[in-house]
Amino acid sequence: MSSSANQHVQDERVDVARGIRLLLGSPLLTAASSPDAFAVVRRRRKPI
Repeated sequence: MSSSANQHVQDERVDVARGIRLLLGSPLLTAASSPDAFAVVRRRRKPI
């Protein structure tokens, strides 16, 4: 696997872990109240 592919997988894992932590801290995220957190959770919704 190339280093860019490895980096992509690592970035995805970091995003998924961050999304889980965000949801544990605040289970009801909205785009209006937390746009950055909402974007992370929305982007990685399937693995989360």
